[in-house]
Amino acid sequence: MYDAKGSTVTWVLKSLYVYIHTVKSKGREYRYLVVEEYLGQGKRRTILRIRLEDAVRRLLSQEVEANAEDAEWCGGWDLNPRRPTPSGPELDIGASPLLPRGSPGNSQSMGVLKKRLKVSLSQKLLADFLKWCIARGSEETCRQYINKLKEIDSGERDIDSTRWHITAYKRLSRYLCEERLVEKACKEFERVKSKRSNPELYIPSEEEVREALESPLGWFYMYLLESGLRAVEVARILTSKPRFVDKKDFIRFELNWERGAKRAYWGYFIEFPEYLEKLDIKSLEKARSSLGLIGFKYIRKFVATKLVELGCNQLEIDFIQGRAPTTVLERNYANILVAADNCYRKYAEWLRLFLSHA
Repeated sequence: MYDAKGSTVTWVLKSLYVYIHTVKSKGREYRYLVVEEYLGQGKRRTILRIRLEDAVRRLLSQEVEANAEDAEWCGGWDLNPRRPTPSGPELDIGASPLLPRGSPGNSQSMGVLKKRLKVSLSQKLLADFLKWCIARGSEETCRQYINKLKEIDSGERDIDSTRWHITAYKRLSRYLCEERLVEKACKEFERVKSKRSNPELYIPSEEEVREALESPLGWFYMYLLESGLRAVEVARILTSKPRFVDKKDFIRFELNWERGAKRAYWGYFIEFPEYLEKLDIKSLEKARSSLGLIGFKYIRKFVATKLVELGCNQLEIDFIQGRAPTTVLERNYANILVAADNCYRKYAEWLRLFLSHA
């Protein structure tokens, strides 16, 4: 049956609604196969949403495997797979199940990754992968990988949808290859090629920075401008009451935070920031976007450029902004700290002058 717009076809199978939904975006048309369960009182719950092309491809390529691993498969389409991960707060891998309670396959997902890597995206696999990943990078990034892997496994997105999806798939393949000795994963890790990201060349002007400082989010932009740190690092200082060194013309706060290649040991400010009990970066980012202001990361680029103009060398700038290599710091930490202080002192002088003309 067609709806008023003629874009949806619906079949009702007992308590299930199966329909094809058409979405138009940026001049292109996308069709999704959607399965919903009727819960009564006019309420329905989505249990599957997959692009129609992927659904057809999976149906055509479906083969009965004789091994015990797939013994529970009955030869037809599984109409109750796990729900695609919704947008919103990230799941706690240690506490949140991949599927609704009571769903068939809650302990073992029968998704795309099982066909590609011969492993199921189980709760234990995700927990082990997360632990392995965090040992090599930041927790924030690793949890993003898990979100992307869920989207791939559910069929919601293809492996090569974005650079994030490709990287997450390759990280999981590498883990399975190195830690679990899955031969298929080793081949996939070599076969799938990463997408290169284009270098970000944009640097905001002083006028754009002033506009951001005059906005309702000016207080947070001010902290970014003072420190040159990443937004999450600024938030950590504002909410943790760290130890500090008062250098009279600036304050150096102890951050000592390592997240893979991202290392920030100190945070520089020209004045004492106001302590906050809680700070939600995602909410700030949404507010920034709605106001049409420049991205937080561009303030960091602006600060780096200004430090270069003031005569600071790259090692001093990297130390101030949390990019200094650990091996270099271990050998020359004291010298670098003194040099970074002198570098920031020049920046603090410039910044006060800049703000006085705002």
